[in-house]
Amino acid sequence: MRGMQAKEKSSQKDHSMILLLANTLMWSVMGAYMPFIHSFYSVRGLSTLEIGALTAITPVLAILIQPFWAYLSDFTGRRKVVLISIVLASGLAIQGYRFCHVFFLFVAETLMFGTFSTSVLPLSDALVSNHANKSKLGFARIRMGGTIGFAIMALILGNVVKSDVSLIFPIAGLGYLLLALCYLGLPKDVPQKTLRARSKGRVFKDDKVFFVFFLAFLVQFGTSVSGFYGVYVLELGYNQSIMGLSSCISALSELPILFFADKILRRFKINHLMIFAVLMNALRMLLVASGILPLMIGAQVLQSGSYMIPYYCCIVFINENVIDGKISQGQSRLAMVQQGFATVSGSLLGGAISGQIGLKSTFMVVAAGLACVSVISIFIGKRMFDDER
Repeated sequence: MRGMQAKEKSSQKDHSMILLLANTLMWSVMGAYMPFIHSFYSVRGLSTLEIGALTAITPVLAILIQPFWAYLSDFTGRRKVVLISIVLASGLAIQGYRFCHVFFLFVAETLMFGTFSTSVLPLSDALVSNHANKSKLGFARIRMGGTIGFAIMALILGNVVKSDVSLIFPIAGLGYLLLALCYLGLPKDVPQKTLRARSKGRVFKDDKVFFVFFLAFLVQFGTSVSGFYGVYVLELGYNQSIMGLSSCISALSELPILFFADKILRRFKINHLMIFAVLMNALRMLLVASGILPLMIGAQVLQSGSYMIPYYCCIVFINENVIDGKISQGQSRLAMVQQGFATVSGSLLGGAISGQIGLKSTFMVVAAGLACVSVISIFIGKRMFDDER
């Protein structure tokens, strides 16, 4: 009996390390290209309007294509196999960016890369959080590895790619390969015999999820407009090292939130936390709009409240409110809202407005709009959630 218990504990420890490594690698790969992709577009001569339109392609794919991978993952029950396949495809597809010099080639390349890459995050979150829960492990602690990986990668590459920003793509490709190998070490998928019978109909148990999705939309809309931060940094005359430092600071600021994440969720209702995140997003944009470098860099500390709080809240809320056997589709719905509708709106509107009034004014206008909508949301959320607990 003791031998079986010791073996079970050893297995859980092994799974814990694999889960931690997988999450760390996934976010390290994102840290290799996400902080620098807008700067890359700018260096290749694209306008802010073209960058906005190009950035909007990926979220459209998150709406149209990404749900297919999530459905396939749940329907077959082979979540690990599906995830490994799209990770390998993403690593291969991203290499095409190095050969793009005109807008229509960027469009074709983004269509190819986004077909696979938009599913990596939601399917990984579904797989890793599911295994973490089954193994009695804390997803928050595992997610800390991703935060640290993203921060270190962004900081290092901020100095490495100053002379050639296109180096981010082969580095990301190598990262995707290592990530796929890491996923191979995760526990086998558990067959779900009744999954096909439940493949139709509702995904969530509670309609309150749609209000949470609305707030998630606001958060990601602001984040998408803030994605022009890299272009703004170059406009002000700074280089990629500032982007790397900014991304490192923003990522490391997530650690305290993750350390206390479960306690925060027990103490505060999700609607209050999400509205707080919208307000922090608005404040962050106002500080960036100042154009004062110390304030711009200092604003990245607000990543903890403007991104990590809503990210973790939504992951946990979905896992608690999704119908059994549909965890991938639940996370996929969140990706459709955030990576899809919100990012399309933020990228297109941000690019269009900044082309008319400049990035500084765009940040200020969007920040004011988010603040106003968040105040209205307080009263809506009060009626929906205050009777709970």
